[in-house]
Amino acid sequence: MKKLILIFGGGLGQLTLIRAAKQLGVISVVIDPNPDAPGRVIADFFYCVDGNDYKKTKQIAIKHNINGIVTGQMEKPLKIMARLAVEMGYIFHSPEVVEKCTNKYIMKSAFQTNNIPCAQGKLFKQNETINPDSLIDMTLPVILKPLDSFSSQGVYKINKFEEIKDFIPETRSFSSDNSVLIEEFIEGPEYSIESVTYNKKTTIVQYTQKIITPFPNTVEMGHVQPAKLENERVS
Repeated sequence: MKKLILIFGGGLGQLTLIRAAKQLGVISVVIDPNPDAPGRVIADFFYCVDGNDYKKTKQIAIKHNINGIVTGQMEKPLKIMARLAVEMGYIFHSPEVVEKCTNKYIMKSAFQTNNIPCAQGKLFKQNETINPDSLIDMTLPVILKPLDSFSSQGVYKINKFEEIKDFIPETRSFSSDNSVLIEEFIEGPEYSIESVTYNKKTTIVQYTQKIITPFPNTVEMGHVQPAKLENERVS
């Protein structure tokens, strides 16, 4: 019998997953909050499901006797997916790992605990006031970002302390609990390293150089793959 996979998201970023499922002979069951998601027309089954509707998501998984779950280019469904994996026995990241990956402060704390170099930063919760004394041990410029958003939403480079009050309402709006991080700014080009971790072994599949808009708000406009890096920097 053919395997069935539940694909979270039917947008442009997930079309490759849906097509890959077809090529592999796997039945695709796609869920997306947008009833007109482009993946609808190529999915074997499509359901319009709110991104926070765990009950309906689980009902669909049970109805189709799903064998596995996947998403791509999206962080929002990861917590629901981790919960579903625990309850249904799917292979996926644990809820603890997902929390560390999506909460920037918890991620930073994990890096520091394991002596992994990272930008130094401070957490400011919803009702905490940010004043010059709060940042006395940090040097401008700094980066202001939401606690747990993605795609550079609400991320700003701050050159003068007075700029924080201009940007922080928007930055807080992208955070699930209005908390923000202020981090040291690290000068230089921006790269990402794409990898796959399976059975505790991590394999690097691509080095990516990012093309971004000018500061203060940076958004990815394109990528260079593979990045043009000297061999000694790659190693």
